[in-house]
Amino acid sequence: MRKSILLLMSIMVVVACQKKSNLSENFNCNIENLKDAKQYSDFNKNFKIKIPSYFNISLYYNSHQSEIFTADTTKQLSESFILKTSFNHGQVDFNEEFYHKTDSLIKRNNFELVSSKNDIIKEKNAYWYVVKGIRKEFTYHQLNLILKLSNNTYFSATTDIYGENNINDRICASLSIFNTVEFFE
Repeated sequence: MRKSILLLMSIMVVVACQKKSNLSENFNCNIENLKDAKQYSDFNKNFKIKIPSYFNISLYYNSHQSEIFTADTTKQLSESFILKTSFNHGQVDFNEEFYHKTDSLIKRNNFELVSSKNDIIKEKNAYWYVVKGIRKEFTYHQLNLILKLSNNTYFSATTDIYGENNINDRICASLSIFNTVEFFE
């Protein structure tokens, strides 16, 4: 009996650890463990993220933000994605002014809003949206994600996808990386 209970508890732990995020569910992503991933921290030690070791990584910071840029440079641009993750100082509120500014930005860049949603991601209030347009003569998709961390900090992640092929697969691959983000504060 005791062994049965331990086995059942072990299975529950494995299943709980493999649970899809809300965002991954929106894109029907399969749970994907990153292979050969290394953990990186932003310059200001606000967050850490696991990134496959064969990805190219760039770090950037200033007084308002700390960023990690990454991409799989072993593939063509039309087969991969560029992921920018950023810890930002500043206030973000998901209100009418925020949505109006977001809509204006989308229109100014001649993008079309594909989908968007207010969500709870990593136990934080969040807003995400996907746009489509033309950039550098390529069909272009972009996933933008904003998480409110506190009254004066927020996290953003942007996935740039060029070309027409496997858009959802590449969004899911970027979410596999995003799902590894952990915040230090």
